[in-house]
Amino acid sequence: FFQSEKPIISAVGHEIDNLLSDLVADVRAATPTQAIEISIPVKKEIEKQLLEKEKRIKDSINRVIKKKKDEIKQLQSSYVLKNFIKAIEEKNQMLVSKEEKIEDIMKKIFRNKSHELEVCTEKIIALNPLNVLKRGYSITKIGDKVIKESSQVKLGDSIETTIKNGKIISRIEEII
Repeated sequence: FFQSEKPIISAVGHEIDNLLSDLVADVRAATPTQAIEISIPVKKEIEKQLLEKEKRIKDSINRVIKKKKDEIKQLQSSYVLKNFIKAIEEKNQMLVSKEEKIEDIMKKIFRNKSHELEVCTEKIIALNPLNVLKRGYSITKIGDKVIKESSQVKLGDSIETTIKNGKIISRIEEII
């Protein structure tokens, strides 16, 4: 853990004690659910970050372009360099070409990040318990506890089963 290149989140869950993993983790989460919330960025936050980066890149490009245009104007008015106007025009064209390339690169980066965001969003949707219910699965509880093993119930217990479009209340008559 200690020298891991990947971020480590310690999330044993509802533990009061300090664990060894807490001491070397980058972040400690109180529960596994909180660990998921910490590790999966919010779509709006990613979009905001992308827009901020795009603005900084555009501002930087505009500063470079303005600086180069100012330099070109200064060179054009120079007596010595008046004979080199054609060379200056070529440099200006190169600058425009580079600006177009940078814009294309920015668009590609933005498309890639948008795609990554879509993939993350699809993963989150696929893991949503309600979507699992839509595929025909159910969640059965006794009281507030999810039943994972038959040993958790006894004859006569009342159980609640949640399915896609509602709930079913049942009574245990046989345990196999």
